[in-house]
Amino acid sequence: MCNAIHRAPAVPTWHAMRKAQGANAFVKVLDPRANGSLQDAQNNISQFIYERAIVDVCTERNMHRVIRGLEYGILKTPEPFSVSLHYLIFEWAPCDLRSQIDLDERSHLAVVLRWLHHVATGLQQLHFSEIAHQDVKPANILVMENQTVKIGDMGRAHRHAVPMNHVKQERDPTYAAPELLYGGTVNSFDDRCAADMYAFGGLVFFLVTGTSLDAELTRELAGMHHWSVWTGTFEEAMPYVRRAFETVMLRAVASLDSSVTLRLALVMRQLCDPEPLHRGHPANRSGDGSRYGMQRFVSAFDLMAKGAEWRRDRMTVIGIWCHGGGTPGGHRSMPNMPGLRSLERSTRQVLTCQSRRPCGGPTLAWATLSS
Repeated sequence: MCNAIHRAPAVPTWHAMRKAQGANAFVKVLDPRANGSLQDAQNNISQFIYERAIVDVCTERNMHRVIRGLEYGILKTPEPFSVSLHYLIFEWAPCDLRSQIDLDERSHLAVVLRWLHHVATGLQQLHFSEIAHQDVKPANILVMENQTVKIGDMGRAHRHAVPMNHVKQERDPTYAAPELLYGGTVNSFDDRCAADMYAFGGLVFFLVTGTSLDAELTRELAGMHHWSVWTGTFEEAMPYVRRAFETVMLRAVASLDSSVTLRLALVMRQLCDPEPLHRGHPANRSGDGSRYGMQRFVSAFDLMAKGAEWRRDRMTVIGIWCHGGGTPGGHRSMPNMPGLRSLERSTRQVLTCQSRRPCGGPTLAWATLSS
């Protein structure tokens, strides 16, 4: 059974279910009847085969933060007008980051930072295998049923040293790097990784501010300096882009959660710097590792996510103790979560001290432990 999810001109995406097992999957189908010419059909088939080869590499190397390919093949339609339909089957994801799960404020930061850790890990896995994704954006980050995320859609991906036999698709300008928006060319795998890094930074910006980085740059750039009308070189436009970027970042930093402001602002600047030579982690730029390596950003987001998860769990447990019934002097054990044993002792001390105050005890305990 198949239901259409997204109908592109030549490559519609379907939701399929295997009746015997009840398992869901994505099915990507190449329909040559949707092409306007034989050359278009040949180009799309070449692109589809190229994508299939990249999906095979990702699956064989067990990239657990990249959507997994399950099966591929060719299906022939019945006579008398038989047509060969190429298809790819991928593991199922209920939604993407455009349709974010409705999270309460306390959970939102922890979940978003963990998602970003997963995406950074996926990019690191791809780049390590010399694959540039070239289309990192919310629509291509898939939220799995267990609330983890994976990178999907390899339709624009490029594998280093493996030539393309098809015309490349245009990039989505919403998350494209400035050097590409201003007409720059991609001459090396490092250039592709730099563009992936900027797109990932744009994803970070979107998830923590709710708006697109390139849209914010458009607001700040004077009309004559915008990439849509600029006739000079990227280097000549750089001073105007830099000024707009600094203004946008200052405004964004002011809206960040205070618990991660400094670290997250620094990471966003390193990922999104409009000048490729200044993009990336300083240690990588100085020669310690690949110039656009993701490993240090994987570690940074893992650390920020763990801190946000700990704060979320701490406040949840304290909220249950203070407002979930039972006496403040009770001796119920807290859940066995990392870092909460000492919190249990502190909570008992504070609640015991405040139990003599009929009003305000739990409130004071909450305020004391959340500071």
